[in-house]
Amino acid sequence: MSSITLLFIILAGILALLLALFQYGDKSKIKSKLNGTFIILRFITIFSILLLIINPKFEHLEVYTEKPNLVLAVDNSSSVKHLNQNEKVLNLVETLTQNKDLNNKFNIELYAFGSDLSTEDSLTFNKQQTNIINAINQLSEFYKTSI
Repeated sequence: MSSITLLFIILAGILALLLALFQYGDKSKIKSKLNGTFIILRFITIFSILLLIINPKFEHLEVYTEKPNLVLAVDNSSSVKHLNQNEKVLNLVETLTQNKDLNNKFNIELYAFGSDLSTEDSLTFNKQQTNIINAINQLSEFYKTSI
């Protein structure tokens, strides 16, 4: 709700109260015990009519936290095994996927690539070719609309 709408609502309340007091104030010759009730009813009536004329719009904003995706793409080709780096790669992948801080902040997704991209949990390092461009293009298509 904008500040100008809030100002109009406050002015409508003041105007409704002044009109109700003016109509049922002390200047009436008959002082009844119901004057207080009549003032309240007249105030509610005038204020409701003015509020309908102002027509305030209430906006609802919902905020939620969405964890971003953390994509781990691991080379699953035989060149990693040939260079004797397969144990280091497996240890690094296990360390990253088991890290509690990373799991609290991100949705960790593990992909293995050789000539094509796959969602394998176990890395065998037996693919004959490494095509990182294909893996990056496929991942960018998968996560085009997500964080």
